[in-house]
Amino acid sequence: MALVLGVYLRRRRPWEIPAHGLHWPVLGWILVVSACGPIVKSVRVAGRVRMDRPDCVIADGPYAYSRNPMYMAWTLLYLGIALITRSMWFLLGLPAVVLVTHRVIRHEENVLSERFGEAYHEYADRVPRYLSIRRP
Repeated sequence: MALVLGVYLRRRRPWEIPAHGLHWPVLGWILVVSACGPIVKSVRVAGRVRMDRPDCVIADGPYAYSRNPMYMAWTLLYLGIALITRSMWFLLGLPAVVLVTHRVIRHEENVLSERFGEAYHEYADRVPRYLSIRRP
């Protein structure tokens, strides 16, 4: 929704991030390309289960580093688009994207906790909600 609103506002009233000699679009493309790998890997690994009714806790691949690699990558993708377009509207939408994403994640954690109990709690104790920089 923030992306659609950002596109609308950008067209109606363009507002660019000041350059100050920085190459925001280059940084944006780095973020977009960096997000694509985790998105593809997460979808591939998650494809083993029905997302609407999972029958196991996924704990390998990108899910060994983050309980929410898709959400993390989508947020990076959104930030990358904001920088590529240098749209201040997209950048101002980022806190809302992060907040809504966090709320969705908390809801999903509750559902998974109820569904898988101890197996999910053990996984949650091992793997951080957002990102781990150490090897599992």
